[in-house]
Amino acid sequence: GTGKTETVKDLSRAVAVKCVVFNCSDSLGISSMSRFFRGLAMTGAWSCFDEFNRIDVEVLSVIAQQIGQIQNAVIAGLKEFLFEEEKITLVPTLAIFITMNPGYAGRTELPDNLKALFRPVACMVPDYALIAQIRLFSFGFSKGSELAQKMVATFKLSSEQLSSQTHYDFGMRAVNTVISAAGNLKRDFPDVEENLLLLRALRDTNVPKFLADDIPLFNGIISDLFPGVSPMKVDYGALRVSLVDTIVSAGLQPREPFLEKCTQLFETTILRHGLMLVGPTGGGKTRCIRSLAEAMRRLKGRGVAGFEDVKLHTMNPKSIGPFDLYGVLDATTNEWRNGILTLIMRKCRRDTSPTKHWVIFDGPVDARWVEDMNTVLDDSKKLCLSSGEVLPLTPYMNMMFEVEDLKQASPATVSRCGMVYLEPATTIGLPARVATWMCHPKRRATLGAQYDRCQELFDALFVPAIEFVQRRNIEIVPTVDSNLAGSMFNLLECMLGPYEPGLVEEGTAQQEAQEAAEAAKIEEVAASLDAFFIFSMIWSVGATANREGRKLFDQFFR
Repeated sequence: GTGKTETVKDLSRAVAVKCVVFNCSDSLGISSMSRFFRGLAMTGAWSCFDEFNRIDVEVLSVIAQQIGQIQNAVIAGLKEFLFEEEKITLVPTLAIFITMNPGYAGRTELPDNLKALFRPVACMVPDYALIAQIRLFSFGFSKGSELAQKMVATFKLSSEQLSSQTHYDFGMRAVNTVISAAGNLKRDFPDVEENLLLLRALRDTNVPKFLADDIPLFNGIISDLFPGVSPMKVDYGALRVSLVDTIVSAGLQPREPFLEKCTQLFETTILRHGLMLVGPTGGGKTRCIRSLAEAMRRLKGRGVAGFEDVKLHTMNPKSIGPFDLYGVLDATTNEWRNGILTLIMRKCRRDTSPTKHWVIFDGPVDARWVEDMNTVLDDSKKLCLSSGEVLPLTPYMNMMFEVEDLKQASPATVSRCGMVYLEPATTIGLPARVATWMCHPKRRATLGAQYDRCQELFDALFVPAIEFVQRRNIEIVPTVDSNLAGSMFNLLECMLGPYEPGLVEEGTAQQEAQEAAEAAKIEEVAASLDAFFIFSMIWSVGATANREGRKLFDQFFR
């Protein structure tokens, strides 16, 4: 995020030379790079090889010889030269730039013969305030200097005072996102005070990624920097109504924190084409994406302006190897075989309508496969394949990642994505899970008059028991609340299964016997519900405890 690639692109734009940006990976071979260099020499274009030190060291040694050949030909002023036993023309305006982040996972040290061919330039901390000031002025802000200083101070204080999380990033890309959001707001609300616009932009882009404990600290920082300024009231109107309808029709609870996360995801899709939903299992990540997509589809169907149809393309990137994900060049036949992501992107690119395509990676993120997407997630917006082919993203495509954490991701990946953090305890919560299970028509019919009693048992025993297990840390294998709740619901459903109401055939000889059987079921549920509940809870919530923990759980339960 220090501007390495953008510097090369700006320089090429200034001297009116075509610059090809290419993301390097460890699957790049000698033949692919040879074709690339041959094209550069014959056209005189510039190239910027991003993450160059991800290429295997054996390939880098050969690349050094290839670049040396081209540089010697340029120095000699040749019009044609012999490149890998083939005579090709040479346009001397060509230039080769490489950018790299040293010290990340999966990076190699450049060989000495390759280092000698390049002049090193270090890109350190950019001048955030100056960049922000210039960009704010370009968006029509009259107080650009003052606002830039406040924004930089917000990020500086946030990085110092908030908790250290792997998905937090307060670098140049985060600053750029705030400026873009402020620019969009300035265009939509030209008469609103500029302090208010920047305050809303800072909140909209940063609050979605913060943990619940960090939000009060962040609010304190911005209230100090913007004294006496109240945040703008945001009305999502039709989107919020559609979200509530979608969630209710799915048999779920439209809780305020979950609705807020859905609207935050909507805002993030507008500002970033690459985004990550981060949080433990059971936090509602998948449901958040699906609810928002369905709500947008319904609004499009009703003809509401500003909303389009959404198509989801989901995959688990860790269930397959990198070659199956991106594709591979067959060494023997020299034929390219598409990977799953490549096929999905080609399919999305064929769609010329304004339908939105969300490509969802539901699985752990690590540097081994996600680094190949660096140029997809930054401003280049294109997937670079090891065959040399480049697939640009359309304006209607978004890359989404559903991950538990980003411990294995490099800072380069984290800074490129917008973040939405979902905590199971605050976003959904146990009461909402219980309400969803209880409200099912089948459960209502089975429980009958005992419905309120079952709710009392959940409130009095279930929620405190889970809080006790999680607080005392007595589990052999750590679990999340949704795991324990799901086990509890499954066991209790098995217990109540035989007592589901049956069909009474009226006007038949069996009617009286059937009615007596149904009455007996109701009586047995009333007599046995407490026992069923306690048995289910002990063998779900208490089942994950270790030997000592079971004794503690027994004392707590009694």
